Amino acid sequence: MKIRLLFLLFAALVPAGLPAAAPAPPETGVPFRAGAIEIDGRPDDPGWKAAAVLKLDRPPLGEPAAAPVPFTEIRLAYDETTLYVAFVCRDDDIRPAAGPDGLLHTGDVAELFIDGTGDRRRFFELQFNPAGLLRGTEHFFTGTELRLDADGLWTEWDKVGERQDCILSGLRHAAGMLRDGEGRICGWFVEAALPAKELLRRTGRGSFEAGKRLLANFVRYDYAAGKAEPDMVFWSATVSGRPHRSPGRFGTLLLLPR
Repeated sequence: MKIRLLFLLFAALVPAGLPAAAPAPPETGVPFRAGAIEIDGRPDDPGWKAAAVLKLDRPPLGEPAAAPVPFTEIRLAYDETTLYVAFVCRDDDIRPAAGPDGLLHTGDVAELFIDGTGDRRRFFELQFNPAGLLRGTEHFFTGTELRLDADGLWTEWDKVGERQDCILSGLRHAAGMLRDGEGRICGWFVEAALPAKELLRRTGRGSFEAGKRLLANFVRYDYAAGKAEPDMVFWSATVSGRPHRSPGRFGTLLLLPR
């Protein structure tokens, strides 16, 4: 009885609506590809059949989930020279940005953030849209001591820079439409092949090995008629509009033995 009374007293002292602590960033294993993966915008290649599968279903930190949550699936595989990434995005109202003006996030877009070194000081942001457009940005921290706040954000923004229109040398990507059993468009698909030598450049290595850990995050923006703002879903939730400043929220991709 005393324990219960103490618990109730403590609960009464906690302010209503106090935000929950951010969940720990996720981790997943990435298998060696089980077959060929052609970067052609089609989801039926043999190499995708045994890929790791992630669901994007987390809203921005501190915000309610979209209703319904747009179905988004990530597929991951690797070989010695390449990390393979695919986005499967169900959508009956596809709205890509109108043109290659760099503002792909103003329409339906899938975003990948990847740090091949793992020190959270420098990483690439890659935006892919249903029309097959790609935008790349390199983000970097120039200070001496890296500090992150409780939400995983860089704290010294005056020491943060970016290099826009930065596409990884040798990156390949393609987009295509998903169709249901009657041939109707029911979503979109993007796949990309990221070269190991570019992701690992700062480590001095040129190929992937089992046991290597990469830091990454995945985000989807889904626009719909009648909504001024997109629904956003994450693998590892960040503050809204700040995934590109939140390396402390990146999850871990562990490359598994062949």
